[in-house]
Amino acid sequence: MNYETKLLERQQLGKKQGITETVNSTIEQLKAAGNDEQETYCFIQKLNTGLSDDTLHEMVDQYY
Repeated sequence: MNYETKLLERQQLGKKQGITETVNSTIEQLKAAGNDEQETYCFIQKLNTGLSDDTLHEMVDQYY
C-alpha cells in the first residue's frame, strides 16, 4: 500500500467519523427539543449522510 492510498483511506475514515459525530449531535438536539424517535429518524434520514438506514436506526435507538 502506498502513501497516497493510506492518506485517502485516512481522509475517508475522518469524513465518516465526522458524519457520525454530526448525526449524533443532531439526534441529541432533536431529542432535547422534544422530538420523538420517529420524527428524529425522519429528519436524520433527510440529511443524506450516506449512512445506511440500519445504521441510522441504530444511532437513533441509542438515544431513545
